[in-house]
Amino acid sequence: MSDLGSTLVIHCIRLADGYVVLDAEHARISSPCPSCGTQSDRVHGAYQRQPYDLPWRGQPVRLRLTVKRFRCENTSCERQTFAEDFGVVLPRYARCTAAVTAFLRGVALTLGGEAGARIA
Repeated sequence: MSDLGSTLVIHCIRLADGYVVLDAEHARISSPCPSCGTQSDRVHGAYQRQPYDLPWRGQPVRLRLTVKRFRCENTSCERQTFAEDFGVVLPRYARCTAAVTAFLRGVALTLGGEAGARIA
């Protein structure tokens, strides 16, 4: 989680339902529009994402990210609002971080189907 941690502000670390939960949000206060590239700091709203991350000390980790939606300030842009981007570390719509995906891919390639599923 070191790559993701450099861009996050962690507000709270707690244990809940058998998970280590990190309540966090992106450190940036503005974000570029993915369509036109115009930087915006006008927050339209926010929502929660809860992707999985690699375990810590044997405990499963769950991020509870507050994702800000911004309003594009370029009047000629096709997008009116957009969500902030967490880059390659946490792709859009991903249910787990890139580190978890890489780990699971390695297990699958090394052990194959059923054996990989049992270990993962």
